[in-house]
Amino acid sequence: LSERDCFKLFCLFNLLSEDRYPLVMITEEVEYLLKKLCTAMSQEWDEKPLEDLISQDPTVLEEGMSVWSFLEHMRTGRLLRVTSTEALSLALNEVFLEMYHNVLKRGYMWKKGHVRRNWTERWFVLKPSSMAYYASEDLK
Repeated sequence: LSERDCFKLFCLFNLLSEDRYPLVMITEEVEYLLKKLCTAMSQEWDEKPLEDLISQDPTVLEEGMSVWSFLEHMRTGRLLRVTSTEALSLALNEVFLEMYHNVLKRGYMWKKGHVRRNWTERWFVLKPSSMAYYASEDLK
């Protein structure tokens, strides 16, 4: 995993973690996040790696999983079977935008100009309270 991917996983972990210190995430939340990542990668969810981890370490079920063990298990591939790191990175970016930045939909659309009435292709980002458009996917 790249540093950027680890940071996104860390942010998602903080978002889903319990409100106590040290930060821990219960197994249901871990499963939810892994299912979201599998869906974004167009893979079928396989709960066996998570069940194996819980059976090897019963404290995970009782106390939850710490952020450092979660990142380590993600890095080594013990929680999720990934075919390529690029696919995981793209899926992680999609899940991060959806959950952390609350992006509902994004993509290209045609927009009619105000001054000159011509149609131009714009990159749109739809959030629950707003819709923004940009000249390109770089959000510029």
